[in-house]
Amino acid sequence: MNERADYKNLKNDLEIEQELIQIFNSEDVYDEKTISLYNVLKTIQKVYREYEEEKADYEQYFTLLLKRKYDYPKVEIQDGLHGIKELTLAFTPNYHKSFPFKKITFSERDTGLYVKNDETGCSYNIYRALGNDIVRCYLALLPYSVFFTERKEGVRPLNSNLFVNIDKFGVSLLADNRRFSDAFCFSVYSGFGYYQKDEYGCNNKLSRAYARILGNEKELLKKIFIEIEDCPEWLKEDLYQQRKKELNSIKTKILKIFK
Repeated sequence: MNERADYKNLKNDLEIEQELIQIFNSEDVYDEKTISLYNVLKTIQKVYREYEEEKADYEQYFTLLLKRKYDYPKVEIQDGLHGIKELTLAFTPNYHKSFPFKKITFSERDTGLYVKNDETGCSYNIYRALGNDIVRCYLALLPYSVFFTERKEGVRPLNSNLFVNIDKFGVSLLADNRRFSDAFCFSVYSGFGYYQKDEYGCNNKLSRAYARILGNEKELLKKIFIEIEDCPEWLKEDLYQQRKKELNSIKTKILKIFK
């Protein structure tokens, strides 16, 4: 394992810029228990895309089942369970597309799901029409609840004095161990869904540090390595698989060169 014995507190813009130069010039890390921030960001996108696809499939299926029987031409699943064991379906009324959603919230208890809240007035019939598919939808989306709630803050990279925060939105680099650092905070917001266009942000775009990053954002993320065990639980399995595949690919290329 590559370990850094001592961390240095970065106190000003010049020190942060020098730290960034050191990162760009640093050697890559090849330990199987580590991963680059770039791969972390891409995995966040992958998890969100899988969630969106799963959700969209059930929305389409529920819509087809209910469209002929009720005045709700569109069914949407409210984004995220947010750590609460509930599933909320939102229905768009037929007569006016901009009319506020009417919702039914299903909640978990020992015997299964029950209707916790009903704005439609016909939850019993809807529940009967959807049957066990409601339960299957709930169980399929439940594992993603941690995606909306679990984050990691103050992670220390192996090859940098910066701190790293990781959550469902993406990754952030900070000069000190605070969620929003006054000294320096560079964030990469993951491009969700099918667009996958990353957005970059910095709390001080006039700084020397940001000027050093500008245009080299992806390269910076590829050069910063953290331990996979320091990542949120919902990322770890995918990251270990990615890292193993990546290192095997590198090993194969090296063997070809020396053949």
